[in-house]
Amino acid sequence: MASRRVTKNRQTSKPRDTTPPPDSNSPGNFTPDEAGDVVADGTKTNSAPQPPYQPARNARVVANTAQNRATSFDQRDFGKVLPTSDPSQASVLYYGKNLVDENGNISNRDSYGPDDAYAVWRDYRTPDARATFLNTLRGSGMYGNDKPSNQALSGNALMNEDLAAINRFLDAAQSIGKTASGYLQILKTGGSSFSFGAGGSGVRVVSAEDAGRMYKQASLRILGRVPTAQEMDASIRYIQQQQRQRASSSQDAPSLQTAALARAEQSAPDEATAQTVGTGLQRIMALLGGR
Repeated sequence: MASRRVTKNRQTSKPRDTTPPPDSNSPGNFTPDEAGDVVADGTKTNSAPQPPYQPARNARVVANTAQNRATSFDQRDFGKVLPTSDPSQASVLYYGKNLVDENGNISNRDSYGPDDAYAVWRDYRTPDARATFLNTLRGSGMYGNDKPSNQALSGNALMNEDLAAINRFLDAAQSIGKTASGYLQILKTGGSSFSFGAGGSGVRVVSAEDAGRMYKQASLRILGRVPTAQEMDASIRYIQQQQRQRASSSQDAPSLQTAALARAEQSAPDEATAQTVGTGLQRIMALLGGR
């Protein structure tokens, strides 16, 4: 009787996954699947590819909580998790558009408008709270050469100088992705410095007085005139914000003189061109002996 040959079922091995791991140092610790979707657990979906991720703002440190994660529609807004001795208190880098408060929580607000100055002022209900708020703004240069009005301090009304100062404050807060309360905390603890990136390092920007003085000289040189008050305010904020952006990306900022000259050219390019042409004609006439 012929014996039967018994063979064991041969198991075929699955092909090795060669997908590279996500870069933990870049925005979004989530791996795009083959269709372009981003999923936290690696499972694949079949929807259309997403465009490349573009951070809405510079990185801010927020609490690594489920509530913060749920606030953002796109999970690629979150970058590297910052480890701590207590995992429940870990933080994460956040690149999304929403503003972050003083406790590291992401708010539902992404910007401030002209009408928000009154609402922010009314948040400080007691005389001491209003005085602290308004005098902090004055100390940080938001009032320029003015000071808080008695009407604002007493809670009765905002004068033009108060509105201008609070709006400058809100513009500055929005520019670094902070809520009003979050930015006020920065001003109280660090003057014109702010925290960014993983280490919480600070960068100190040039004072409003120095930036304004240099921009006035640049405007006289490039445009042939003294800048308007609106141009001065906008240019001071521009120069300071440029320093913040360069620092947050570990780049050297241009010198104050270079930044002021570049800003003067950008603010009124037609006037800058006309001034250059006029100066050139004057030199030609001088060479020709005034003929």
